[in-house]
Amino acid sequence: MHRVNPSFYQGLAREKGWWFFSDRDAIYKVRGFNVVVAALKPAIPGYLAEKGYDHIGDIDAAGGVIYAPLEDRWYTAPLLAMYSAEDLRFIGVVSPLPQSHMPWVAVDLKKGVFYSSEFDNVDRIYVYSLNGSKLGEVKLSMVLQRVQGGAVRGDKLYLSTDDGGDWVYVVDLSTGKVSRLVKFESPYEGEGIELWEEQLYFLVGTPREQENILVVIELGED
Repeated sequence: MHRVNPSFYQGLAREKGWWFFSDRDAIYKVRGFNVVVAALKPAIPGYLAEKGYDHIGDIDAAGGVIYAPLEDRWYTAPLLAMYSAEDLRFIGVVSPLPQSHMPWVAVDLKKGVFYSSEFDNVDRIYVYSLNGSKLGEVKLSMVLQRVQGGAVRGDKLYLSTDDGGDWVYVVDLSTGKVSRLVKFESPYEGEGIELWEEQLYFLVGTPREQENILVVIELGED
């Protein structure tokens, strides 16, 4: 377990030897877990902020690009924003996406897709092409609540929650079967998740003046 900067609150991603963390309107490029080497704040471009976009969720990174789910304050038209992993430069957006909430994104470049879901009453995973075309849905074997983050490798999708037990679940994308992986019960809020090598990194947000918690989960033969 690690303690991380109070501003590293919403999500995290690993790419090309760097960690990236997100807050509601910020993205940080980090060496180790706490040395900020670059920051973009505000990270939401002005023209999107003027349209009501005010919340970055759990990010992902692949192929030199940071993918950030953006929600508007009315939860009506989420989109996917892209930033350069090199210098955090804003690249553009993928929209519209037919969701209400979009708390997380998980990108699979090999398959050319990204995954996401709603926040509450999650009974399916949405599958999109990288240009935002909806390709289908994976119906889940159980309904999940307060889904905050996602990370994918092959046919396994790991989901972090703030569901009263801060459970991490694993979804078999080929069948939709959901299994409970591990529980990190705390009085705080489970946030984003990242998969790197054979470990999951689960971000738990604490009250803003405190350092946040980064839980490391060994996968083994899950």
